[in-house]
Amino acid sequence: MELSETVALLSDKNHSVAYEALQRLHEASEQGPEVAMFVPHFYELLDSERSYVRTRGMILLAVNAKWISEKELELFLPKFLEHITDPKPITARQCVQCLPQIVDAKPATAPAIVTALKQVKLTGYQESMQKLVAQDIQQALRQIQKNITR
Repeated sequence: MELSETVALLSDKNHSVAYEALQRLHEASEQGPEVAMFVPHFYELLDSERSYVRTRGMILLAVNAKWISEKELELFLPKFLEHITDPKPITARQCVQCLPQIVDAKPATAPAIVTALKQVKLTGYQESMQKLVAQDIQQALRQIQKNITR
């Protein structure tokens, strides 16, 4: 299957099909820069009404951060960071968990990401989810700190 066909499946209504496409693209992204040409499409996925689709976009943007230019990364980072407080707490957690990978690929993003994480207000979530997102944020901040001091 062509990469473009696999990318198109990311928005498939069948979650199994879309998840399989995500897995294939994630694996290919770790091995080389071929998937990075679709970064603009992954960026568009961040606007999806469906949280699963937004999450797929975030995961693929994060794994491809190492293959794109700093300038291109600067374009998508603000919208990416908005999802730290995504309406769906599960999606917010995925966003937070992706951030250390971005900093690892592009250390220059650390100040903006750390600032965004430290400014998060979790009042829109149920208390049980607030605790989980807060733990994810603390873990991400620790990983980012570790990544920058290496």
